[in-house]
Amino acid sequence: ANAYEFQSGGVVGILEKLRLKFQDQKLALQKAEMNAKANYALLMQKLEDNMKEDKAQVATKTAFKAVCLGHAAAAKADLTMTSTVKAEDEKKLGDTNAKCTFMSEEFEKNQVVRAGEVEAIEKAMEILRSESVTGNAGKHLPTMLQLKRIGTALLQLRGGGDDAAAKDSRQHL
Repeated sequence: ANAYEFQSGGVVGILEKLRLKFQDQKLALQKAEMNAKANYALLMQKLEDNMKEDKAQVATKTAFKAVCLGHAAAAKADLTMTSTVKAEDEKKLGDTNAKCTFMSEEFEKNQVVRAGEVEAIEKAMEILRSESVTGNAGKHLPTMLQLKRIGTALLQLRGGGDDAAAKDSRQHL
C-alpha cells in the first residue's frame, strides 16, 4: 500500500481539495437555500397579510356602499315626497293668490259702490235738511204715518198666544 501512496499522493491531494471545495459549496448552497426559504416565507406571509387586509377593506367598503345606497334611497324618497308637497303647496299658493286677487278686486268694486252710496245718503240728508222740505213736513208728514191697525199678523196667529217663556224673554230684552 505504501507503494501506491507515493505515486497517488498528488491524486489524493487533489481529491482532498475537491472534497473541501464541495463541502464549502454545499454549505454555501445550504445557506442560500435557507435564505431563499426564509425570503419565500416572508413573501408569502406578506402576501397573505395583504390579502387579509384587502378582504377587510372590501368588506368595509361594501358595508359603507350599502349604507350609502340606503341613504340615497331615503334621499330619493324624501325628494319625491318633498316634490309632491311642493307641488301641492304651489297649487295652494296659486289658488290663494287668485282668491286674494279676486277678493281685492271685489273689495275695490264695493268701495266704489259704497262711496256712491255714501254720496247719495249725504245728498239725501242735504235735501231733507233743506228749507223746501222742512217747510212742507207738517203738510205731508201725517199722511205718511201708518195708522195703527187692529189685527193679527200671520206670525202672531201661528204662535197661539203668549206663553211664559215669551214673556220672560221679552222682559230680559
